Amino acid sequence: MNRRTFLCGLTLGTLAAPLPSLAQETKVWRIGFFYFGSRQSSLDTGRYDSFLQGMRELGYVEGKNFVVEARFADGERGRPFPDWPRN
Repeated sequence: MNRRTFLCGLTLGTLAAPLPSLAQETKVWRIGFFYFGSRQSSLDTGRYDSFLQGMRELGYVEGKNFVVEARFADGERGRPFPDWPRN
């Protein structure tokens, strides 16, 4: 094998390998939305929709950049959320 064949093979092998920087996926952030009232009251008052609109105005897309974990207390102080992970 001569030097030219070796360098050509090395160059082609390097170009054929996937580039790690192009294969990276963007991180999807998990954001909590906590509301003292009920789910329906947050929709009626427009607070939940306003939150999502504010995120869109900042350039974030739900499902692509972030996922919302919404929790509602239904007006009860100290109410534990049953689907919270326990440590």
